[in-house]
Amino acid sequence: MKWDWGAKGVNIRTESQLEKHNYTKKTESIQYALISEMRENGVYSIVFDDDGPGEIADVIGIREQERTVRIDLFHCKFSSEDTPGARLLDLYEVCGQAEKSVKWRGKAVEMIGRMENRERKRLKESKPSRFEVGDISKLHKIKNKLFIQETEMFITIVQPGVDSSLLTSEMHSLLVASQAFCMDTYSVPLRLICS
Repeated sequence: MKWDWGAKGVNIRTESQLEKHNYTKKTESIQYALISEMRENGVYSIVFDDDGPGEIADVIGIREQERTVRIDLFHCKFSSEDTPGARLLDLYEVCGQAEKSVKWRGKAVEMIGRMENRERKRLKESKPSRFEVGDISKLHKIKNKLFIQETEMFITIVQPGVDSSLLTSEMHSLLVASQAFCMDTYSVPLRLICS
């Protein structure tokens, strides 16, 4: 999926939305643009900024659907250069993160428990909430639904440093290999949001 990052005011070399020293939001960041899009979309009951050591994904979205609970894991990576291009380097790490996170497919209850713990820890340190949409009470209600509803999981790589019109055969092969791993191992679709 191709996004116009310039129209969103994004510096494609800035990944995280939070400043480390004061936790203000960087509106020019990749994560801020993604979270804004998710908020505007209006389909998510939960949007959770999980960025940081021990993360499940940079951003987690949870949708309550009629018969299922859908979990979207978003892995963001900054561009290695100022303009989008055909750099394999811009995909390696984020493809690896996507493949590692597929393990949560069969552990949705455990994953939500981890999210609850990460939120409590964040608040205990007097830092801002990880919730961009929803809250810990809503997350707990969704966790209870997981015992009676099926879960679906989707993983999305967000890399604005990749120009979709310039994908090389090596880049395509890497993406196909990651997609095959996610689908063949856990039946989790993988997609790419790029430039």
